[in-house]
Amino acid sequence: MNESNNPYAPPQANVTPTFAEQELELLSEPRSLSAGAGVNWISAAWPLVKKDLGIWVLITLALMVIQLILAFIPFVGAVAGNVLTPVFTGGLLMGIRAASAGEPLRFDALFEGFKHQFAPLAGLGALMLVVMFLLGVIASGIFYATMPAPDVMQADPMAGLSGSNLAIVGIVVGILSILVGMLFFFATPLVALNQVPVFKALGMSFKGSLRNILPILIYGFIIMILIILGAIPLFLGLLIVIPMIYVSSYAAYRQVFLK
Repeated sequence: MNESNNPYAPPQANVTPTFAEQELELLSEPRSLSAGAGVNWISAAWPLVKKDLGIWVLITLALMVIQLILAFIPFVGAVAGNVLTPVFTGGLLMGIRAASAGEPLRFDALFEGFKHQFAPLAGLGALMLVVMFLLGVIASGIFYATMPAPDVMQADPMAGLSGSNLAIVGIVVGILSILVGMLFFFATPLVALNQVPVFKALGMSFKGSLRNILPILIYGFIIMILIILGAIPLFLGLLIVIPMIYVSSYAAYRQVFLK
C-alpha cells in the first residue's frame, strides 16, 4: 500500500520552513560588483514580478491606501509612516525570498514584518526618521549661516536667496544625503532576512554601498526614470514600478551580501 494513502501511517510533520524562516548565508565581506550590476538587478526583477503580478498589484494598492490613511493623521501619521516603512519592506523582502525559491508570493507577506523582526525593523525606521530630521537641521543651519548680514537682508530681502547661497546648501545636503542613503540602502534586508543587529546593519550597508557605488548610482538613475515614466499614465505604471523596486533591491542585496 502506498504509505501516503495508508490510514495507519504515523502523521508526517510539515518541516518546510515558512518564508520568514528561510535564511541564506551572509558573506564575511560584501562583494564588489561591476557598474553593470545595477542594470542586472532591475532586469532580474521582472520575471519574479511577472510571475505574481496580480498579487503585486494588490500589495501595491494596499500600501498606497495605508500611506494615504496615515497622511490624514496629523504628525502621528507621518511618524508612523516613516517608522513602519522598514517593517512593511522587511515583510515583502521575506516574501520575495520565498518567491525566488519557487513559492508563490502571498498577500500577507506585506505584514510579515509585524510577526518577525518587528522591533529591530521599527527601530531602524525610527533611526531613519531621526537621521532625516538631523539632516534637515543641518541644511537649515548651513542656509542661515551663509545668509548675508541682517542690514543687507533688510535692504534686500531676496539677498539670502542668491545662487551661491543655495548652491552651497544644495551641495552639502546632496553629499550628506548620499552618505545617509549608503547607511540605509542594504540595512532593511540585513535586519529582516539575516537578523543582523540594527547598528551593525548600518555599518555593513555603508561598506557594501561604498564597494558598489557605481552600480548603485546607475541603479538609482534607472529607478528614477522608471518612476517618472510610471507616473505619466495616471500613476498606473507605478503598480508595476513599485514591485520592481522591491524585487530589484532584493536582487541587489543577494548579489552583494549572500553566498
